[in-house]
Amino acid sequence: MPISRHAPGAQIGAWASDQSREMENAFDLEKAVASYTARFGVGAVPRPSHWHGYRVRPEVIEFWEEKLFRLHRRDVFRMNDGEWRRLRLSRNLRIRQKLPIIA
Repeated sequence: MPISRHAPGAQIGAWASDQSREMENAFDLEKAVASYTARFGVGAVPRPSHWHGYRVRPEVIEFWEEKLFRLHRRDVFRMNDGEWRRLRLSRNLRIRQKLPIIA
């Protein structure tokens, strides 16, 4: 999702947060939020250069819930003609389908 579609506070947070990096304390993050809020004011907030991601478009998703006596609950959601279809699998059924890897 483009940064412009995020709430203004989230846009500032994207600048202030050095995602997934260790920080000394929460106060440093709050200072960074205050600094970027002052910098951008109420205007448009550009996308930070470190802010990016990947678009994932799954075709098959399996949820697995452990149950007693190996009677696990397995639900598969499979995309079919633009709609998700839910399938309940028995515990011994395996999905043997190679999915394409998109680089």
